[in-house]
Amino acid sequence: MIFTNTLSKEIVIIDGAMGTELWKSLDLPYKKPFSAPSLNISNPEIVEEIHTRYLHAGADVITTNTFTANLLLQTYYGKESEISEQNEKECKLQNMP
Repeated sequence: MIFTNTLSKEIVIIDGAMGTELWKSLDLPYKKPFSAPSLNISNPEIVEEIHTRYLHAGADVITTNTFTANLLLQTYYGKESEISEQNEKECKLQNMP
């Protein structure tokens, strides 16, 4: 669907929290810090699955798993060298069928 057509709808539903869904899917201890965008590289299947679940639940728009893909936070996780790849991989996931 063309994005401008989506925006012309009276109500547009956007996906929910990616980090929370990743915590649940990975069965991590609550609030254990992790680099969500790194999963775009190491485990893209789980990221894609979460996007798909949001679409099946009725989301018109899915957002990228790049909220923390920035120098400040990725340096904290020791993943600063991955930032470009994190963003690139997520953009490719967004073009899923």
